[in-house]
Amino acid sequence: MRTVGMAEEIKNWIEETLLSEKAKEKLLEESLKIYEKIKDFPYLEEDKAKAALFLACDKYLCAVPRKVPKPKVKILNRAREKTGIGNIEAIERVDSMCKLINRYENGIPETAKEIISKYKENCPIDYHGKTPSGTAIAAIYIASILCNEHIPQGELAKQLGASIPMIRNRYKDILEKVDIDILL
Repeated sequence: MRTVGMAEEIKNWIEETLLSEKAKEKLLEESLKIYEKIKDFPYLEEDKAKAALFLACDKYLCAVPRKVPKPKVKILNRAREKTGIGNIEAIERVDSMCKLINRYENGIPETAKEIISKYKENCPIDYHGKTPSGTAIAAIYIASILCNEHIPQGELAKQLGASIPMIRNRYKDILEKVDIDILL
């Protein structure tokens, strides 16, 4: 497909997100800039478009990378090198995720960041072996309980594009490694 066709494809993927129209426009604009930088890579156009959109999400710390098509790791890594957009840590995703689900008050973001920091400090191998989005979502789940604003796993899964088993498994792992006791 030509760049015009990829722009339409990227736009369709972005439309699936819960972002505001202004955010969608900005994400599309940035995705196309990134796509231009990597368009000569010897990969399928669709794969390059996925990588461009994923990197645009990372650049703007938007909370939707799990809602957009995941690019192949090889292409993503090569695109990261070419664009200079590095991996985004879990702690950096918390604010945008909390804003997206309208849970930015009552201490949830701050508590989630504290949990992530302790998890990273206590278990760096586990921390770095997990997806940043999944770790952030699980920490938000735990924080919501600790802050008496319980957000059901199903709600987080739906709004942030995660699976309930991933949230359940990751939050249990974090609780164990960070030594937090909560009553469910």
